[in-house]
Amino acid sequence: MARLRGEPVTARARCSSCDYESMHPTYAAASTALFAHYDTAHTDRPAPAELHQLPAVEWHRQALQAIHALAATGEPFVIADVQKYGVTDPPQPRTDWPKVTAEAEQLGWIEHCGYAKSTRPTVRGSAVRQWRGTFAVRRAS
Repeated sequence: MARLRGEPVTARARCSSCDYESMHPTYAAASTALFAHYDTAHTDRPAPAELHQLPAVEWHRQALQAIHALAATGEPFVIADVQKYGVTDPPQPRTDWPKVTAEAEQLGWIEHCGYAKSTRPTVRGSAVRQWRGTFAVRRAS
């Protein structure tokens, strides 16, 4: 049944691990109550597993530093050229390369300037975007 305008919202907080259940005036209050319940009633649960994304964070940092160094040269480059700076293949190549490229572009470090053949042997010279450092990055270096 649809809620009428002005009618109070009621939200249920229900624990999936035990029989805890409570009603609250808002969804935010129900969520807060459920988190508080988990923190107090389920203290025997195991510690969270190690984060497996940390290698990707380190790779991302290295890749951004290499892109900044390439951008500072003022010469056109393809993103695979970061390997000249010791950057290895990312943990998730299909998503990590676009993410780091988009971030460098959003930071104003690089701009698209055409297309070139890829320097990576695994892609057999297919066309990829070519980038160059922005004036601001070249001037700062």
